[in-house]
Amino acid sequence: MGYKIPNHTLVLKFQDTSYEGAEIECTVSIPIGKFIEWSDLIDKGKALHIFEPFGDTAIKSWNLEDDNGKPIPVSGKSMVQNLDPAFASLILNSWMEVIQNPPDPLYRKSSNGNRSVEPSMPMEVL
Repeated sequence: MGYKIPNHTLVLKFQDTSYEGAEIECTVSIPIGKFIEWSDLIDKGKALHIFEPFGDTAIKSWNLEDDNGKPIPVSGKSMVQNLDPAFASLILNSWMEVIQNPPDPLYRKSSNGNRSVEPSMPMEVL
C-alpha cells in the first residue's frame, strides 16, 4: 500500500492594504521542478512570464469581481487580463514567501528531532 501525497492549500488574505477583503486560495502542492522554474524566471527578471502559468496552476479560487460586480473567472488568463501589476505581484510574492518560508504553525517536532509537516492545512496567510 502506497502513500498518497496530500494536496495542501493556503488562503492569502490581504488585510490593512488597498486589497483588503480579497481572498486567494492557492495550492502549495506543486512539483518542485515547477517551483524552481518559476524561481529562476523571477531571479532573471522575467516574472511577467509566470503570471499566466501561476494562475492556471497554483490559484484554485478567489473572491475577485470586476468593476460591474461580476466574478472574475479563476485562470491565468484572467489574472493577466484583469489584475493590475501591483496586485498580481503581491499575490505571487506572498505565495512564494509562504512556499519558501512556511509559517512555524505548519510544522511540529518529530520524534527524531527534525521538523515534520503538521497535517492541519489549509492555512491562512495574513
